[in-house]
Amino acid sequence: MDSAADPRTEVYYSSLAYHYLNAIFDPTENEDKCLVRRVPLWAYSLSKCLTVLLSGALAILLDTGLFIADLYLRFPAHSAAGISYSGWDTLLSQGAVAGYFLTRALLTALLGGTFATLALLLSTIIKNSFVVLAAPLLLYYFLNELTLLLPLPVWSCPTMQLYVPAFPAHVGSLAYFAAVQLAVFALSTLGFHSQMRRLRCHGYRS
Repeated sequence: MDSAADPRTEVYYSSLAYHYLNAIFDPTENEDKCLVRRVPLWAYSLSKCLTVLLSGALAILLDTGLFIADLYLRFPAHSAAGISYSGWDTLLSQGAVAGYFLTRALLTALLGGTFATLALLLSTIIKNSFVVLAAPLLLYYFLNELTLLLPLPVWSCPTMQLYVPAFPAHVGSLAYFAAVQLAVFALSTLGFHSQMRRLRCHGYRS
């Protein structure tokens, strides 16, 4: 399946932007100020990033569930037509339909949650909410176009791994993808915490 031709891409990341809209850091919000005063800064930073990660991932899972339900209502579960399978789609040729949808949903949810966390970090630097909300879409398209311009290996690009396993073993590919996304999340959380410390030192409590 070609990622550039997948009509669900816009829905995935548009719904993602909507779900983390209220999680964008705003130093003028009284709720954020009260939380920072009442809890340790590291606890606030971690909980904020986890909230954005989970809300972004759940938005993707919800969208995927609706898409699968639509497929089952409109198309037969089995078809005699000859289809050439590649990438993660080979799970379908093995009859693992539920495994295919679960794998694709988990991959996209992890990437969506990571993109949301990166956008949260960006919101501490750029104050324009529209730019921050557009960041996941722009990042996805940038990575996607990069794979079209350069012969990058699959393991080096997360958007390619949504459609093609990074390694021959499917379980290993899924574990590698999850480990990379969690590492990016950890770095984003550290970056957000660092920005929070900087903002507090520059009068955030005022």
